[in-house]
Amino acid sequence: MRTNFIRAAIVLAATWAAIDSQAEAQFFTRTIPSAQQLNPPNQYYIVAPGLTQTQYLNNIAQTARALNGISPYQGQLNPFIQSPQVVLPSYNPAMFPPVSPYGVNPYTNPYASGAYANPYTTSTTGLPTTNPYSTGTASSTYSPYDTPQSAYNPYTPYPSYTDQGAGLKGQADVMRAYSSVVMANEQARITREQANQAKLETRKKQFDLDMYIKANTPSYNDEQAKLAMNTLKRIQTNSNPAEITSGKALNYLLDDVRKHGIAKSSIEPIMLDDAIVQRLNVTGSFGNVGLLRNEGKVNWPIALQEMLTPEQQKELDQYTQTLYKNAVAGKVNGPMLKEVATQMENVRGTLLKKVNDIPTGQYLEAKRFITDFNDALTGIERGDLPVQLEFQKFFRGPKTAQDLAAYMVRNGLKFAPASPGDESAYQSVYAAMVSYDVALNSQSPSVADAKDYP
Repeated sequence: MRTNFIRAAIVLAATWAAIDSQAEAQFFTRTIPSAQQLNPPNQYYIVAPGLTQTQYLNNIAQTARALNGISPYQGQLNPFIQSPQVVLPSYNPAMFPPVSPYGVNPYTNPYASGAYANPYTTSTTGLPTTNPYSTGTASSTYSPYDTPQSAYNPYTPYPSYTDQGAGLKGQADVMRAYSSVVMANEQARITREQANQAKLETRKKQFDLDMYIKANTPSYNDEQAKLAMNTLKRIQTNSNPAEITSGKALNYLLDDVRKHGIAKSSIEPIMLDDAIVQRLNVTGSFGNVGLLRNEGKVNWPIALQEMLTPEQQKELDQYTQTLYKNAVAGKVNGPMLKEVATQMENVRGTLLKKVNDIPTGQYLEAKRFITDFNDALTGIERGDLPVQLEFQKFFRGPKTAQDLAAYMVRNGLKFAPASPGDESAYQSVYAAMVSYDVALNSQSPSVADAKDYP
C-alpha cells in the first residue's frame, strides 16, 4: 500500500512538473532596448567645422609621425637604463659589481686579483688595458649600457627626457609639422607667382620679337617697289623680242616715264623717224586696229589665200573697208561687225582642220592674222580707230622719244601689239624709250607741269 502511494505521488509530481514547464514555455519576458542601445555613442571624434578633408588627413599623418617618435617605454621602466631606483635582476658581467657573484664561490675568481688582472676593471694595476666600457675620464670609451650624462643608451630614442618631456617633444613635433605644411603652402604660392612672372616675361619678349620682325620685315608696298625696280632693270637691259613686239616692254617703260614726269629741257632730245612711228599701233582700251589702219585694206597670209576662194577674200575686203569708213565717220555698223566675225570664226575652224596639211610657219602666221583681225574688229567696235588715225596724223614729221612719251601720257594711250611686218619699228622705238627712261631715272626730276607737254 505504501509503495503504491509513493508511486502515485511520483506520477503526480511528474505530471505537475510537465504542466508547469509547458505553462512557462507559453509565457516569456521581452526586454525593450534603450535609447543608448539603439543609438550608441560615436567613438570617433567630430572634425572641426570648416576643416578640409586634405588638411584633416595631413593632421592625422603628422600626428602619427610624431607619435611614432615617442619611446615605446614611455610611462614604464626601460630595461636598458640603470637608474638608482631600479635594480636589475642580474648584474652586467662586463662591470665590476660591488658584490662579486663569485665571492661565495669556493673556487677562486681568476679575474679578482693576482697576476691575471681583470681586463674589464677600472683599476690601473695589472694589465695596462683599461675597460673600454668603463665610466672613467671623459677621454675613455663609455659602455653603451652605462648611464652617465655623456653616454646614452642607443635603445632609448629620448633618453634625456622624462615622461612629461617626451610628450611635450611629441607636441612640438606636431607643431613643427604643421609649420612645415604652412611653409610648404607659402613656398608653393611663391613658386606659382614666380611662374606667372616668367610667363609675363616670356610674353614681353615675344612682343619685342614680333615688333622687331615687324619693323624689319618689308611691307607689301616695299616688296612691290623692289619687284618693280628689278623688273624695270630687266626690261631696260634684257627684254626678249616677244615682250617688245607685244608692246609689254614699251608700256612698262612708258609707266616708269609717267611716274617721273616729262622734263624736256634737262635731257638731250632722242630723235625718232616718223616712218617708224607711223608703224606703231596704239589703243585707248583693249582693241588693236593696226591691221585695218591702212584704209581697211588687208594683206592676207599665204595659208588663208590658199584656203579662201577669191570671192570670199573680195567679200571680206569689202566688209573691212566699209567698216573703216564708218569708223572714221564715227559710226559703227553692228550687224556687219557680227557678220565679219562669224565668217572669221568659220575660217578659224577650217584652219584647225587643215593643221596637218599646212607648214608650221604658215599655220602660225595664219593663226596670228586671225587673232589680230578679231582684235581690229573689237577696236572698231570700241572706237579705237579714230585714236589710231589721230596718232598717225600727229607724228608726221620729225619727232623725239620725249614727244612720243608725252603724247601717250597726255592721252592715256597704250602701245598695242605690232602688226605683221612691223617688228623692226618696235625694236627701234624700244631702244629710244630705254635711253629716255634711263636718263630720267639718273636725274629723277620732279613731275612736270602740263605746259611741258606739246
